Amino acid sequence: MPFIRARIIEDQLRDLEGISKVELLGFPAEEIVIEVDEEALRSYNLSFEQVGQAVAANNFDITGGTVKTDTEELLIRARYKDYDPSGLLDIVVRANREGSIVRLIDVATVRKQFADEATGIELDGQSAVQIQIQNTDSEDILSTAIKIRAFVSEFNAQNSALQATIVNDRADVLEQRKSLLIENGIIGIVLVLLLLSLFLHVRIAFWVAAGLPVSFFGMFILAHYFGATINVISLFGMIVVVGILVDDGIVVSENIYHHYEKGKNRIRAAIDGTLEVLPAVISAVLTTMIAFASFFFIDGTAGDFFSEMAFIVIATLAVSLIEALIILPAHIGHSKALSLHYKKNKLEKWLDRAMAYLRENLYRPVITFSLKYKFIALSIAAGLFIITLGAMQGKIIRISYFPFIDRDNFEVQLKMPAGTRKEITAQYLNKIRLAAKEVNDSLRDVVKNQLKEEMKQFSELRDVVDNDLEGVKEVRLKLKDKAFLLGLNPAMVMQQVRNGFFGYEVQRLQIKEDEVKVWVRYSDQERSSLYHLENMFIRTAQGGKYPLSEIADYTVARGPLNIYHLNGKREIKVEADLADPNGSAPDAIDRIRTEVLEPLLEKYPEIQ
Repeated sequence: MPFIRARIIEDQLRDLEGISKVELLGFPAEEIVIEVDEEALRSYNLSFEQVGQAVAANNFDITGGTVKTDTEELLIRARYKDYDPSGLLDIVVRANREGSIVRLIDVATVRKQFADEATGIELDGQSAVQIQIQNTDSEDILSTAIKIRAFVSEFNAQNSALQATIVNDRADVLEQRKSLLIENGIIGIVLVLLLLSLFLHVRIAFWVAAGLPVSFFGMFILAHYFGATINVISLFGMIVVVGILVDDGIVVSENIYHHYEKGKNRIRAAIDGTLEVLPAVISAVLTTMIAFASFFFIDGTAGDFFSEMAFIVIATLAVSLIEALIILPAHIGHSKALSLHYKKNKLEKWLDRAMAYLRENLYRPVITFSLKYKFIALSIAAGLFIITLGAMQGKIIRISYFPFIDRDNFEVQLKMPAGTRKEITAQYLNKIRLAAKEVNDSLRDVVKNQLKEEMKQFSELRDVVDNDLEGVKEVRLKLKDKAFLLGLNPAMVMQQVRNGFFGYEVQRLQIKEDEVKVWVRYSDQERSSLYHLENMFIRTAQGGKYPLSEIADYTVARGPLNIYHLNGKREIKVEADLADPNGSAPDAIDRIRTEVLEPLLEKYPEIQ
C-alpha cells in the first residue's frame, strides 16, 4: 500500500543526517467508523448518543491511583482501550438484570478507513503520496537536496513497482542563483583584467580584480556575526552588488597611475592619487549604501526579505570601500607596474595614442562646449528626457509593471460549485489533466455580467473571472409545530441529524504517529439520499421516536459561499490576464476604464 510504504520512507528520510522535517501529504486522515443501522437502533430502542457514550465509556485507559506496600508501589490501571476495529465489536452497549446484553456488533459495523475528504494527489495519472521535506534554520538546503537526490536514485533502483519522483526542488533556485553569481563574478574579473591590462597595466588590473573576492570574503565575515545566511535573497543581493564592486577600485587605480605618469614616485603617486579621489569615491559608495538602507524601514514580510538583501549590499560595499582606499593603494604603490624600468609594448603604445586621440578630439570639445554653453547642454538633456516620456506615453516604449516570466511549473485552479461530490470533481480534473498536455488555452467560462462580457471582447485579455461564486446546496430544515409540542427544539433535532449524517466523534486514539478519530454515524448507503433523511427517526426526551418528515419540513437552496465588502459595501472583483506576455497592462487598464467602466457607470449610477 503506498501509504504504508510512504511511512517507511518517511522514517528512512528522517534517519538521514541533516534531515529532520518530513511531512506526508496527499491522503486523508485515518479514522475508525462505527456505522450504526437505523433498524437495529429502533429494535433495541437505542440512540446515537447511547452508542457513542458506550464506546467512550468502555474503550479507554485510566489510572486509579497507587497501592503503597511496605516494599513497593503498585499502580492501579484499567486497560480497556483497543486500537483495532475488530476489538470494538464486543463493547457492551446495554445490559439489564434479566441477562440481556446488546453489544456493538449487534447494532453497527466497525471499520478503519480514510476520512471522507476530497483529498488526493496524482502524478502522471497514477495515485501518489507527496513527501514534503523542508530544512530548518540549522540545516543546509543544498546538502539536503544532494542527499534526497541520492536517496531517490537508490530507491528507484531497488524498487520497480513503486517509484519516487522529485517534483519540486526548491534548491534548484538557490543553485541557479549561485551559478549566476559565480558566472557574473568571473565575467567581471575577466573584463577588469582585460580592459585595465589594455589601458593601464596587467599588474594593476590584477590588484583591482582581486578586490572583488576580497569584498565578498569580508562580507561573509560580517554576515556570520549578524546572522545572515546564504539563501535566495542574500544571493540576489550579491548578484546586484557584483556589478558595482570594482568601480571604486578602477577610479582609484587609474588616478594613481595618472599621478605616476606625471613623474611622481610610486609611493607618492599612490598617496596623492588616492587622496585626490577620496571624497568622490566615498560619496559615490555612501549614496548607494544609503539608497539600499531604505529597505530596512519596510514593514512586514517584504521588509524581512529586502532587509537581508540590503545588508548584503551594504556590507559588501563597505568592505569594498576599505579595500579600495587602503589595501589597493598599498598593493599598487609597491607593484612593479609603477617601475621606471618598465617599457610598454607596441599594443600598449597604440592604445595610449588611441585614448589620447579620443580625449583630445572627442571628449575635450564636448566637455568644453557644455561648460561654455551650460543652458544649451541642459536643454539637450531635458529635451531627451521629454522625448523619452513622450515615447512612453505614445506607446512607442511599452511598459509592463508585472511582466510574464517563464516558470518551471504552473497552477490550475478548478472552482466547482460548493458541495460537488469528489467523483464529479475528479472527472473534471481528468479533463484538465488531458488539456494540460496541449497548448495553453484560455478558459471559456460562462459570462455572468456585462462587465465580463465587454472584457471578453478585448483581444489583449484572457481568463476573465470573478469572485462571485455560487455556494453549496443546502437542505434547510424548519420544524413543524408538532416538534415543539413534543418538546423538541432546533438544537435537539439538528444534533441528532448531525450525529447521523456528519458523525458523532467518540474519541481519538494515538496509533503510532497518527491521531485516529473514532466516529459513530450512518453507513454510506443510509447517507446517500434525501429519502433516508426524511425517514430518520428523531428521539424525544420521553423516549418517543418520530420520522423527521413528521416533525420538520425542508427546502433545497444554495447558500452563500463568500461575500466580499469594500468600504462597507458589497464588492465583486473581476480579473483578467494579458493574452500577450509582452503586452502593456496600463494600456489595457486605460481601455477598460474609458470603454467599459465609464459607460457602465453612466448607465447604472448606483454602481461604484
